[in-house]
Amino acid sequence: MLTGEVDARRTTPGKLARMVLPLALLLILIGLAGPLATIQWREGRWLPAGRWIMETFSPHAVNGVPMAGVFFLLLGFAFLWQPAVLLALVAGVGFVVVLAASVRGGSVARLPKPLRSGTDPAPPEKPSEAAEETSRRAV
Repeated sequence: MLTGEVDARRTTPGKLARMVLPLALLLILIGLAGPLATIQWREGRWLPAGRWIMETFSPHAVNGVPMAGVFFLLLGFAFLWQPAVLLALVAGVGFVVVLAASVRGGSVARLPKPLRSGTDPAPPEKPSEAAEETSRRAV
């Protein structure tokens, strides 16, 4: 078919064309999960998932979750609106910058407060109770 004619198979949309919208919506939903997870971690919810990421990957990965979510969100929009590819590229660079800043600046200080310790958040002890406990041990 080197004559330039288009056969019947090329004129109908293929399977990939029908999958663009569902794939875009899936990527957008995955992308929304990143910032949503960060909000949930700050409120003390979804902590097992955050700790799993910390143990499996690193605390730096937890710090990068919101930017990774924005990247997937914009990647989903890129299927619907092609110029969004540039925004997704900027979000990808932002993800790398967040990870680099986390490594340089210390990841623990940037983590959501409930994820900073290895246990569930507990109310802080009163200083007088801690001093009494120390004095009992000394005797």
